[in-house]
Amino acid sequence: MTHRTQESLEMLQTLLIASPIFGIAIFGYISARFKWVSENNSKVLTRFVFYFAVPLFLLRKFVDSDLPEQLPLDLIGSYYIPIGIVYFLGLFIIAKPFRHDRSKSVITALSATFGNGVLLGLPVLLSTVGEEPVVPYFIILAFHGLSLFTVSTILLERAKRLNYIEFEGLPEHAPSTLRSIVDLISSLGRNPILVAIVLGLIMNLLNLKLPYTLDKIAEIMGNTVTGVSLFALGATMSHYKLSGQIGASLTISLSKILLLPALVYVFGTYVFELEKTWLIAALVFAAQPTGVSAYVFAEQYKTGIPLSTTTIMLSTLLSMITLPVIIYLLMS
Repeated sequence: MTHRTQESLEMLQTLLIASPIFGIAIFGYISARFKWVSENNSKVLTRFVFYFAVPLFLLRKFVDSDLPEQLPLDLIGSYYIPIGIVYFLGLFIIAKPFRHDRSKSVITALSATFGNGVLLGLPVLLSTVGEEPVVPYFIILAFHGLSLFTVSTILLERAKRLNYIEFEGLPEHAPSTLRSIVDLISSLGRNPILVAIVLGLIMNLLNLKLPYTLDKIAEIMGNTVTGVSLFALGATMSHYKLSGQIGASLTISLSKILLLPALVYVFGTYVFELEKTWLIAALVFAAQPTGVSAYVFAEQYKTGIPLSTTTIMLSTLLSMITLPVIIYLLMS
């Protein structure tokens, strides 16, 4: 067997590993499009994954894992320095040729950096690589929303305030940036995934174990994560559509699924020299398409809604090609 034939077989094997991942998501998409699953059903599935299955899976994983004794600054630097670079590019470079205003530029930057780490990223990781990189993956996740949501909220509130002053003068009811940040931190404190990570870390440090029944419940619930997450993702995607601004959305999508993982690879390999498992976790996370939170922010601040929905849809479709390729390169 020639070297080229061997490479082709390995690539085919990787595609076959990845095909069920997107196959389940496509099945969820078709089910929602044909009304076999209603919009409310897809929301229930998503809430089940977010509030129950993933938190219990994480709690069990963090309680039982051998965790690093110190905060892994090399992992955080490998991921979040590239995040900062791409966010800056989205804010000041990518948005400029498309003439996005202050608020829309923030949505551009958020869409180029915030990935779908739970509904798609976790099933991809478990199905293709296994559970070994789960701990570093969720260490990254622990800072993901906290960092990007906080920065984006500050910038969006500042943009809103500047728009008030520029067009209407500053009214008495002008939004308070501090109030928005307090509300954001409060909501993150109620985030079940972050709560599970923190609780799991505390129990691990105290050398505590889950009671037998709860441990088995967490194990069974954890086994549902991959299938239900992917089906819910597909059903949710059926409610989004390509709604214009293709050029801007394509640029943002490529920044998210290609530029960000490329930068993470460079920093993780040549600057911080991560071990392979941790590098894989960072790259799989970085390669995820834009998450739905970009749309949530766009809807909340009434700016860039078509841009965010088109980017979510386009980056998800493109990731069906890029993710298997990146996974193949990692496994090679």
